[in-house]
Amino acid sequence: MRFRLILPVLAVILSSLPAQYEGAKPVPQGLKKGFASISPDYCEEILSYLAGPECQGRGTGTDGYQKAADFVAARFKEFGLKPIGEKGTYFQHVPFTVARTDPKSHLKFRNLKLRCGEHVAFRAADVETEAEVVFVTGGFQFLLETPTKLNRRIVILHGDVTRRSSGVRRQMRRNRPAAILAVADSVQKPVWTPSSRRRRRTTQVNGSITLAAAKRLAKAIGVGERALTVAEGEEDGNVTTPASGRNVALVVKKETKSRGVPNVVGLLEGSDPKLKKQTVIAGSHLDHLGVGTNGVVYPGADDDGSGSAALVALARALSKNPRKPKRSVLFLAFCGEERGLVGSRYYTDHPIIPLEDAICELQMDMVGRNEEHHPSENRTNEKGEDNVKTTHLIGSKRISQELHETVLAMNEHIGFTLEYDQEGVYTRSDHYMFARKGIPISFFFSGFHKDYHRPSDTVDKINFTKIANTAKLVYLTVHAVGNKPHRLKRERKSR
Repeated sequence: MRFRLILPVLAVILSSLPAQYEGAKPVPQGLKKGFASISPDYCEEILSYLAGPECQGRGTGTDGYQKAADFVAARFKEFGLKPIGEKGTYFQHVPFTVARTDPKSHLKFRNLKLRCGEHVAFRAADVETEAEVVFVTGGFQFLLETPTKLNRRIVILHGDVTRRSSGVRRQMRRNRPAAILAVADSVQKPVWTPSSRRRRRTTQVNGSITLAAAKRLAKAIGVGERALTVAEGEEDGNVTTPASGRNVALVVKKETKSRGVPNVVGLLEGSDPKLKKQTVIAGSHLDHLGVGTNGVVYPGADDDGSGSAALVALARALSKNPRKPKRSVLFLAFCGEERGLVGSRYYTDHPIIPLEDAICELQMDMVGRNEEHHPSENRTNEKGEDNVKTTHLIGSKRISQELHETVLAMNEHIGFTLEYDQEGVYTRSDHYMFARKGIPISFFFSGFHKDYHRPSDTVDKINFTKIANTAKLVYLTVHAVGNKPHRLKRERKSR
């Protein structure tokens, strides 16, 4: 009886223990309550929604992104953060021009009309042309040696069009086809997404076509379904071109309109009447890639659902802890990072709180995986199991050595194995928009992996202990920086 009683009690005790790595120092008593609230289970709860079916990949400007923004804003309200956005909300709307393909866009051959959103899907463009169709199956490498087969033609790809062949596909685009349509199980109806920042007019269409529609088209122009047959293990590929003169009409039109897409903002006021005017900023980007034209969702669990889950857990912890930092803490979940740091650029150009009052910005982007590289990627071979407690600390001493040393000191309570190589990403997340304004930054990043920017970046592959420990490291850093008697020393004015 006694043994049976001890077991559940022991289980409760063990489940409440902090998830720091072996050898980590104890956390100061006054910070324990908030620190202990940051758990892998809570991070999983938040991320499961953000990277789940409801948010549909969180593409900037989409309904899925708005649902994610509403969710984070609701958490900020739950924690008692001050709404400092427009009209007493948690939103700062960033102006975007959004575009979608006109639903009337189509492919047509004689009496056969393949409609957008039903049989085909196109990326938004303005193209109207007539062209021959080329059916390409199997491997595509050989096409690089015969570029004239693609020139000014509508290319229908059936076979491996995954990342492994992405280099070939880029080369195919350089061969100036009129369109490249990948065969897919289904196609997406036109949705509004931010228009490309590049103003160059395109004369090429990219998109998808269902297998059933591709077969109907092949039959109509006289090549038959054999043009879409992929032999198992086929490496050389096959190209089928109909008799000359059987041109297909391609009509793609673009609709545009203006839309505001929100950054999510919340403020935890500092405890010191004088210092609370100053802010320590914690950030992540809430957006990802949304849904492809073939209807495939890009969940973005690690990029950057992980950092956004950490941001929510951090806000909750700082709100729960009885002892608040002397300086205020500004929480920012940015839109448009995948579109070129648009949300953070807009915030730093239109700050809600003056940037001269910003002490530093702590960015969490892709903090939930164990870094792995394959030798074929021209990187040092790294296995995920060797990086379970490893993360990158990037850019923290570029402007302020004191910030870097503060993070290192706080990591003694966590136990991360820190790497400092830049991985070519110093300018590729939202912290950089603050660095260009001369604000000290620290960028927390657990590294690349094979699922980066792929539909396979899913919740089941996440290391939730790593997300929780990243949030805990930032939690301690916020307190340390927020309670300093002086502002961080800066050795450089910017970047």
